[in-house]
Amino acid sequence: VNPDTFVCRKAPTTFRVINNYPNPSLAYKWSVLGLPNSTDPSPYTIRATAFGNFNQNYVIIYNGNEYCPDTIRLNQNIRVGGPQLNYSTDTSFCTNNNFVITNTSTPHLASDTIKSWRWTFGIPGLVDTAYQPAVFVYSAEGYYPITLIAKDKKACIDTLIKNIYVKESPFLRIFPRTAQLCFGQTITLTGYHTDTMVWSPASLVNCATCDTTFATPLNSTKIYAIASNANCSLKDSSIITVYKPFIATATPNMLYACLNEKVNVTIRPANKKILWSPNFGLSSTSNYNPVITVLKDTNYLVTLTDSLGCYSSDATVKIRAYPQPIVNAGPDRVLSYNSPFTISPVYSGDVTNYLWTPSNNLSCSNCPKPNGNADTSRTFVISASNSNNCTAKDTIKIMIECAYANLYMASAFSPDNIQVKKYYYPQTRGIKMINRFAVFNRYGEVIYEIKNAAPNVRYNGWDGKFKGVEQITGGYVYMLDATCEKGETLSKKGSFLLIR
Repeated sequence: VNPDTFVCRKAPTTFRVINNYPNPSLAYKWSVLGLPNSTDPSPYTIRATAFGNFNQNYVIIYNGNEYCPDTIRLNQNIRVGGPQLNYSTDTSFCTNNNFVITNTSTPHLASDTIKSWRWTFGIPGLVDTAYQPAVFVYSAEGYYPITLIAKDKKACIDTLIKNIYVKESPFLRIFPRTAQLCFGQTITLTGYHTDTMVWSPASLVNCATCDTTFATPLNSTKIYAIASNANCSLKDSSIITVYKPFIATATPNMLYACLNEKVNVTIRPANKKILWSPNFGLSSTSNYNPVITVLKDTNYLVTLTDSLGCYSSDATVKIRAYPQPIVNAGPDRVLSYNSPFTISPVYSGDVTNYLWTPSNNLSCSNCPKPNGNADTSRTFVISASNSNNCTAKDTIKIMIECAYANLYMASAFSPDNIQVKKYYYPQTRGIKMINRFAVFNRYGEVIYEIKNAAPNVRYNGWDGKFKGVEQITGGYVYMLDATCEKGETLSKKGSFLLIR
């Protein structure tokens, strides 16, 4: 017998023979969990070493020469699982170089997810709990144990240790580490080192093996120094930025635009210090693509300078402002329904083109003074332009007067007859908002009500039902409160007939 059906690899498990012979001289031969045969007595405790499902576990019992051996088999499978740990890394490398580990560990079965990782590197206090540990650098020579401990969801824990040897790298420091030069200038580079050192690329320096050398790079570049000893090499670098002459450009550099119009200009090259003179009308004085509001004829001078102050260059942007036309459409007007009107705006003398929107119900869309009939309230927009295509706009509102004569309530309706109105609703002119429209039955109950509704929408009317029930033929009362387009209020009540 064995109490376990699952065992973590490297964990103990015990096999035992029950109802055994009462012979203290019994001999055993165990064959369990894929381990080498053992002659240990019962109970037999071992540690599982191999992953897998084991269903051929047995023990042979020898009770003496006068008895045949007995073979007893375990009547259950035992699965051995847990983390399968493995990782790769160089077994020897140099100080001050990146130490990289690649974790290739997996659970024996995918379902036995590994829940935690713990890496130690032989350095006190240095611990990493990520699946893939972070890159770091050993600073001292010596032997270091790399230990990985993992635990899966079944609480199986395993440990893998590999030893590495870290060799001492040579010392190397370059000065300066970064530098900025104007084109054609020379820089002095110094390497402090042990052992031997060489500069690279050798074509950029005057002496590739000297501790101190000189360079006159024509472009921004990185110059390396490599120091070497018997076991290791170490590289250091100096990043050199070279500022070259440049020419500032403006695109476009000449603009014609209407007063108050917004235009775009692009200045190149970018990534320079920029100075605008004058600086009015600009969306930003530090932008290479500003939006310029045209306020008057202006000549802008744009100066670009590199960050080291080696070189600067100027560009000009000339803007010529066209005058804006003037248009005044006049005050808003309130008229009787269907009465004729003429709109007579005041224009400046340079206006050459006219455009009215909307143009329906006007005698023309491109004339200075159109005529029309006031059949509904409308707001008309006049766009007036001059020969330079500069445009000015103004609006005028023609409103229908708010009067009871412009409010119509039918005396009857039939929701069942397609030849008759199927909704009972107010039909208006000069009304901006139906504040409240309500219908009452003969008992004074409100059977339909709507508030703050748009006028002349028939679906906002009553359909002849109350709580989904069709109402009977007969007389009903309505009440209406409305707001006119100029803000005054209008109220009306009356009766009507529902016909079925």
